[in-house]
Amino acid sequence: MSAWEEACAFKGDSIFLIPEGTFLVAGVTFSGPCFNNLSPKVLIFATLIAPTKLTTDVWIHFHSLRHLLLTGFDGSTVLNGQGAQTWSFGSACRHRMTCPIFTTSLKLTGVSHAIVKNISLVDSKGFHVAMHGCDHIHLYGFNITAPWNSQNTDGIHISNSTNINVANSHIGVGDDCVSIGPGSFDVLVSNIRCGPGHGISVGSLGRYKNEMDVIGIRVENCTISDTQNGVRVKTWPGNYSSNAAHLTFQNIVMNNVSNPIIIDQHYCPNHSCDTKEVNYFDA
Repeated sequence: MSAWEEACAFKGDSIFLIPEGTFLVAGVTFSGPCFNNLSPKVLIFATLIAPTKLTTDVWIHFHSLRHLLLTGFDGSTVLNGQGAQTWSFGSACRHRMTCPIFTTSLKLTGVSHAIVKNISLVDSKGFHVAMHGCDHIHLYGFNITAPWNSQNTDGIHISNSTNINVANSHIGVGDDCVSIGPGSFDVLVSNIRCGPGHGISVGSLGRYKNEMDVIGIRVENCTISDTQNGVRVKTWPGNYSSNAAHLTFQNIVMNNVSNPIIIDQHYCPNHSCDTKEVNYFDA
């Protein structure tokens, strides 16, 4: 952390380097803003391993930064979330105080004008990558893997973010390869190889009051194989309305996909809601 603080405060270009090797890393947050709103270039050449138990909901967190470059090196950069122990408790675990936290491996919060590339993530406890409150983020060259039956291990999750580009990556997990949540505007997902998993999803939407709209989503030139779903819009039943507009899915190849195209207006994992109520989707 002292190295990060010096690099962040440096009055010029700086590089924050994690060298080759294998390192056990506890939960850590790299915060800005940095000097003159120029973040250090972050180079990770190592394999980073999370503790089997974490008490935070994010493992590696980049927060309140502008002009961030976060890059791995030729596929040798690995973030290993060691999530198997967490998955074994199942999704019902969220309601028991003794359960582990479904920790996101890599999260960007309040980050703008960033490039994140060439990183492998395996076996996250929860989401592998998440973005919230971000703008102008370009992610590519990711390799994200977890067993098909792992709990809540979305590959890349986007929420309350604008101008997001996710491209040229392979994602095979136990949940959505890419999930696009409330408040997402102008998102492009392209050249993704997805599978196994639950496909590429918009949602879930309509669970909470006053959710932000989802507008301008494009999913194109992707291959989806051996998944539960292909492309999906999922909304919770209930009284809260949610707007989704200008959704485009094109040039997508699907192989051995159970539900190639699905609009699910009764999305209710763990049967925890009244499925007699519905949010209507107007096409």
